[in-house]
Amino acid sequence: MKRKLARFMFVAAVLLSQAAVAAEAACFVPKGFGVSPVDKERLNSLSVSRTLWLGAALKGENDGEQVLIGGLFDRPFVPLGEAEGLVGSYRCRTIKMGGGLPFVVYGWFSCEIFTEEAALVIRKTSGSQRFLGVLVPAGEGYAYKGALSYGYESVSKLYGEDPERNQVGCLSATGDGPDHLVLEMPAPRFESVHDVIEMLRTR
Repeated sequence: MKRKLARFMFVAAVLLSQAAVAAEAACFVPKGFGVSPVDKERLNSLSVSRTLWLGAALKGENDGEQVLIGGLFDRPFVPLGEAEGLVGSYRCRTIKMGGGLPFVVYGWFSCEIFTEEAALVIRKTSGSQRFLGVLVPAGEGYAYKGALSYGYESVSKLYGEDPERNQVGCLSATGDGPDHLVLEMPAPRFESVHDVIEMLRTR
């Protein structure tokens, strides 16, 4: 009974905190972002998708994974600064909610953020599922549009080449600061209902 009460209190605290996150740091769709109406709606629904994801994930029975997920959202996000401050290499892992299991936490892989001409680019460079896209300032975070690719493909997909591969999302800094980021992708096309890419700077 005590354990159930403690679990309930933990879930309630995280959900209340993430409500502040949604109010203060949700990305908007930047002017001229160039996404389809469907993807614009996906990005606009991020806070709803996040709430549903957290509510389901935090009801699970694995205390360790609950703490992991709750730790990403138990404090309001902090504003991200200039693009140059994001450039670097990161460890990254994917957390998927929905599909066959309530949620799945994958292992660590490699991601990077870099500039190319006038664009700020984010790329997952290892693992069976990868992505490549651009980041644009939007509110206190950065809006993301990109595309899913697979490790066996020699050329990365770009947004718009295949609607089934299109991705949109929001990059934010956790309460730990700008070296600990989360890229949220609401309503992904495959496998889940909300994806979170946790990113830890390595250099």
